Amino acid sequence: MLVGKQYGPFTIDKELGSGAMGTVYRGRYTKTGQIMAIKVMAPGIGSTNAAAADRFEREITVLKQLNHPNIVRFYGAGKQEGARYFAMEYIEGESLDKVMARRDRMTWEEVVALGQQLCSALQHAHEKGIIHRDLKPSNIMVLPDGTLKLTDFGIAKDSDLEALTATNCTVGTAAYMSPEQCKGQSDLTHKSDLYSLGVLFYELLTGRKPFKADNAMDMFLQHVQGTFERPSHMVLDIPVWLDTLVCQLMEKKTEQRPLDAHLVAETLGSIQEKVEAQQSAGVEAVRRRMIDRQPGQKRPDEEDKEAARILMTGKGRSKRKRTKKKLYEQVWFRAVGLLLALAVAGTLLFLAFRPPSADKLYSQAEKLMKSGKEEDRDKALKGPIKEYLQRYPNRNDQQAQTIRGWDDQIESAQCEERLERYLNKERNKSAIRLQPSDETEKNAFAAAKAEDEGKIDDDKGGARQLWREVKRDGPSRWGLVADKHLDDLQALDAIDTQFQQIHDRIRDSGKEQPLPDLREKQAFQAWRAEHCAIEDRRLARSLFQSLKEETMNESGQHRWFLYAAWNVKQLADASKDKEQMRDKVKMLLEKTREELKAKKIPKEDALLFCLDILALYEKDEDMKLPVKEAGKLRDELKSE
Repeated sequence: MLVGKQYGPFTIDKELGSGAMGTVYRGRYTKTGQIMAIKVMAPGIGSTNAAAADRFEREITVLKQLNHPNIVRFYGAGKQEGARYFAMEYIEGESLDKVMARRDRMTWEEVVALGQQLCSALQHAHEKGIIHRDLKPSNIMVLPDGTLKLTDFGIAKDSDLEALTATNCTVGTAAYMSPEQCKGQSDLTHKSDLYSLGVLFYELLTGRKPFKADNAMDMFLQHVQGTFERPSHMVLDIPVWLDTLVCQLMEKKTEQRPLDAHLVAETLGSIQEKVEAQQSAGVEAVRRRMIDRQPGQKRPDEEDKEAARILMTGKGRSKRKRTKKKLYEQVWFRAVGLLLALAVAGTLLFLAFRPPSADKLYSQAEKLMKSGKEEDRDKALKGPIKEYLQRYPNRNDQQAQTIRGWDDQIESAQCEERLERYLNKERNKSAIRLQPSDETEKNAFAAAKAEDEGKIDDDKGGARQLWREVKRDGPSRWGLVADKHLDDLQALDAIDTQFQQIHDRIRDSGKEQPLPDLREKQAFQAWRAEHCAIEDRRLARSLFQSLKEETMNESGQHRWFLYAAWNVKQLADASKDKEQMRDKVKMLLEKTREELKAKKIPKEDALLFCLDILALYEKDEDMKLPVKEAGKLRDELKSE
């Protein structure tokens, strides 16, 4: 139980749930105070259940690639006390299965609204080659404001990588699985998620699942061979277009399902319009009866009254001539009224179409930027920010500078997102690569790839040189991106010096120095393995590789990613013989004891050597004996 304790860089305050895989806690990131959800793998699961450990690692790998307002956000991963964990967005909401347990079923309007958000999330994942494979109500969270969040990518499949499970092994929740999943097919496509989406819509609309079965195998057969009753047969107010869409999503053959989640979202968006058009058709028909009457034709009820009057009295209604027109019938009065009406209409048109003020555009942009949502950021760029810069290009006050700053910020963020998409496809060796749109973007892609491969200052194709070319030749948005990357590359030069100073303080004080930042702590540990007296390049490379993978797509950690990637390249020739390293540590310990006895080395150097061994190998079972000897020598030195 971690509640109330410090766990890595987090203070744990609540347990949110647990299972065979591990436990999810709510915690506060010590450095910023931000509330996050921390998923901790169950102790020992890596050695007892390899499949579960693979699933945990797969969820980390997949979440790193996703950045969408309707998908739970990934913040970072690490290891604490031998247990793997990762931090993600903490969601104040309720899972859809709990909503359904309380509501029984949803209105078709609610399903359309939620469905559009879910389709947007799926399309984002599918474009990155990721198939969720476990779409169901318990994996969908609904926030109080109606925002939907897709969670649990533990069994998601990246189509560019090997599947999590072996060939012909079925993964997912039986009631929502596609026919191809039930058959154990390994070559699943995004259309498997669309089938599960159809089952989900069916349940939300009707309050029941399309198939019933006593066990998983029977449920598999139903998905592969069974038929279901159309949703509209059970709930009569479901629009025919939504009813048809659900049935199309649940087609047995993948080619008969909709093209992709984007098309499903567009179809959902058009349903409301079609329903409103249909409802107004009846009202329009009634109105047409009045419009279609001939000029001067009396109302039907007036005709009936006149006929009855003639039948009863033999006389029609007498017509009296007016001797004088009333005021409102006078020509001059009507002319004045027409002029006034034209003036009012002109004023309204001016108010409706006059250009928005700079303050109004700024206010609109500020509201969208403060939301922090990617979709609002894009709306701000295409809407009020763009219009402000077009209408008020010569303004240079604080307001205009802020607008230009937002414009630069959004455009550079979009460039970074494009770089991330390019690198993800390159890393995963995707069959469909992202092609640069111009020479500047080509150089930017090359610079990002050079960073990924640790080629910082290579004579040909080094990241630093390529970013300088991007800055020199490219438009302002790419210039800002280049500046940021060049600053991060410049910062690398000081890291080794910084770590040497930390190591010196450990020597002078005879105790470890606290490093509250998780990534800095990991980087120092890797540096220490390479630069201390032990010089364990094998361990250093392994630690730098882990740091590189964990910071690969982590926001705000690009500097540590660069440092790790560069060191991985420098240590490419490191020995992988762990037994040889253990013998080396034993030999160095014996040598240290002898030199201490002969007073050839200072006590501080011997103590630092012991602290290095304990810091690097304390949790390594293969180094158990050297660690024990180092601890013993440390205690002896401290007691003197």
